[in-house]
Amino acid sequence: MDAKFWLDRWRRNDIGFHRETVNPQLERWWPELGADSSAPVLVPLCGKSRDMAWLARCQQQVVGVELSALAIDAFFSESQLTPAVDRVAEFTRHQAGSHTILQGNLFDLTTPVVGEVGAVFDRGALVALEPGMRAAYVDHLLRVVADDARLLVLVVEYDQQLVAGPPHCVLPEEMALLYGDRCEIELLESEPTSDVPPHFSAQGVGSIVNAAYRIRKIR
Repeated sequence: MDAKFWLDRWRRNDIGFHRETVNPQLERWWPELGADSSAPVLVPLCGKSRDMAWLARCQQQVVGVELSALAIDAFFSESQLTPAVDRVAEFTRHQAGSHTILQGNLFDLTTPVVGEVGAVFDRGALVALEPGMRAAYVDHLLRVVADDARLLVLVVEYDQQLVAGPPHCVLPEEMALLYGDRCEIELLESEPTSDVPPHFSAQGVGSIVNAAYRIRKIR
């Protein structure tokens, strides 16, 4: 993962990927996930997403992982929370109430650091990664989470010959390759929309498909 690319975007406040409201696919499909509400939910590459506050109303603990201190500070400030800050392994841990955000590299994450994770919400991590990194990301993630963990993974589909990501296009065939050997996969939603990022429309991408997958780790 190109850490400098994302840190520079936060420094420039070039965060068109950030939503000021809760993701509607999260609201629609999380109740159908079957996640254990007593186990922590992991949000990889969380930014300052408002989705974490929504998830905290469904789960006892929400654990985000994020590179940018600016994003983490913004999340707690906008949530009117003052976190306690300490070090755990390779991470700086920010913790307040139901929220923990680990500042550091997602690939350094281990089960002893994050706890027994029962669910994952991935809105922006898989689509942020170049194709060559996705298999390593999924493998690492599945090693960290508990057996029978439930994942809600949101991806986008479009003609990537017209414009480069991020967010990158992730097609159903790739989802099957990434998760199929160790998980049950179900496509919950595949909906076209004309609400595309400005740099997409400037390159001729008039619509994208928003897809949502329910995934259960089985081995």
